[in-house]
Amino acid sequence: MLTRVAQDAQRALSAVEQADGLLGDETAKAAYDLRGELIGQDFDVDDDDVPRLHRGTRPGRIISTIDPEMQHGPRGSPGLRAGPAR
Repeated sequence: MLTRVAQDAQRALSAVEQADGLLGDETAKAAYDLRGELIGQDFDVDDDDVPRLHRGTRPGRIISTIDPEMQHGPRGSPGLRAGPAR
């Protein structure tokens, strides 16, 4: 199921690339870049262009699309903390 979601996201990126002038729009370009980064942090694309779930966690992983600067913090007694980058 996740592979299909990643494939759909890749198709969306391709559609944006093929649309005339869309990447020239600052907001569309930012959304395009963020989607590409989100896909890339969780999936690897094999030789057949099929996305496969990446094992492990990549450094600098985005955990919030609303606040891309948010990062996981150190574990404390209540567990892993997420908050603004420090």
